Amino acid sequence: MIIPYQQPRFLYERTEKTNEMLTNYRHGLIDGTVSTLKNSLQNAQVSGKVLIGNTISSIAQEAENWKPDLIIICARKRSWFLKFFFEDISKKLIKLVNCKG
Repeated sequence: MIIPYQQPRFLYERTEKTNEMLTNYRHGLIDGTVSTLKNSLQNAQVSGKVLIGNTISSIAQEAENWKPDLIIICARKRSWFLKFFFEDISKKLIKLVNCKG
């Protein structure tokens, strides 16, 4: 499982403490999710990684290196306006990434 994080496009100053808190939060999310999946799917190999950078290119590059059987992405509800102007991340990844299975 991969939880991508895209850096904001606008510039602002973050403190070292803020960066540390965000990093701990992201790792806590992925660790909790991986733990839940491992308990539910006892015979499956489950792992996770936090990526920093452009969402689509980060996931596509990691999938190319890692060759996963399955990628799970959380979907966000979007308004019709955003759906019209921005292609869904999951749709872009389906076109870019080939899983082993």
